Amino acid sequence: MVKIMKRKSSMMVGATYFLAFLLGIETGGLQYSVLKMANEFQLNSAKMGSIVSVYFFATMISPLITGALSDRIGKKKVMTSALCVFISGCIVASTATGIAGLYVGVFIMGLAFAAMESSSTAALSDYSPEKSGKYINIMQSVLSAGCLVSPIIMKSLMEMAGFSWRALFIICIILAVISLMLIIPSEFKVELQEIGLYECGNKCMPRVELYMILMTLCIAIYLFTENGITYFADLFISVELDSPETATYALTLFWAAMTISRFVSGVMYKQEDLIIKLCFGITAILLVCISFIENAYVALFIYFLMGITCAPIWPITAGKLNRRYKEHTGLITGLVLIAGGVGGTVSPYITGMICDVAGMTIAFIVLAVAAGVGVAIIFICSIQKYNKIK
Repeated sequence: MVKIMKRKSSMMVGATYFLAFLLGIETGGLQYSVLKMANEFQLNSAKMGSIVSVYFFATMISPLITGALSDRIGKKKVMTSALCVFISGCIVASTATGIAGLYVGVFIMGLAFAAMESSSTAALSDYSPEKSGKYINIMQSVLSAGCLVSPIIMKSLMEMAGFSWRALFIICIILAVISLMLIIPSEFKVELQEIGLYECGNKCMPRVELYMILMTLCIAIYLFTENGITYFADLFISVELDSPETATYALTLFWAAMTISRFVSGVMYKQEDLIIKLCFGITAILLVCISFIENAYVALFIYFLMGITCAPIWPITAGKLNRRYKEHTGLITGLVLIAGGVGGTVSPYITGMICDVAGMTIAFIVLAVAAGVGVAIIFICSIQKYNKIK
């Protein structure tokens, strides 16, 4: 028999949102800095993509352990432990003298990132299961805000103050320490266990359904698409469109749109079924359009639009899964992160190879096809009514 004490704390929500901001700073900064890392270590597009692939491969591994573990020992313990691991990864990456050291650093950071994102998302689902979509959307909006300001901060530090890409990891260490100071005194939902027994309702594991498979596949497709869009934005505009002076603004506009869109979709969470269909479909259309663009400023506008359409997909999908399997939020959110890790791992490497062989234009077509598959899956779920909670 499991006794569950519900402790709802606004401080926990605030601490979780600050953690999301840290994750955004790290994500946006890595997207901006990866080309600079590649230039320092003289890497081609495929090898540049391998840095991101190593990172997302780590995000795929971590939830295998931390997802179910957070349901057993509590989200707070997982989050604080992951923050400590994250700090160690930042130290390794910031002091790397070669590509091998950088691989190790980003791998450790990826392990911690997935653990932090999955446990914090699950904690918000526990806080208010009936409004999980709203809270997760707001969390992802805050994460997007971090992604928005990070490239601006990095550009300023590198161009005006003479810092290198290593400054990103120093910033992340400082924010991680602050995040620890906020999380440790916060009160989370506590699972009290007797004589080592663990139960979630009547089952220890959720039943595997076609709905679960399809929705996690959507997450993989989404991360495949988003990573192809964001991690090669600098390369596309700087090299293919020959406009390096405007390249930084692509990510800035993308994440600005993400921030706004995720907040709005959080408020409109009751229309999430329609929103996710439109977002996947319009993203596919925009990717086809940008493959024919030759003007950098038009490309920036499309990046802004893609930020709007990409934004709600992850939080809506995660929220729908957590509501359906509300007694296994840690495990399910971990599954979402694993699926995202798969898509995020293969995307940069495949996109990089396509860029080397055929150019970014063809890469965008491939990403558009992936988004089209996402549309098809969402419609299958809708037609078959797998999205209805039983």
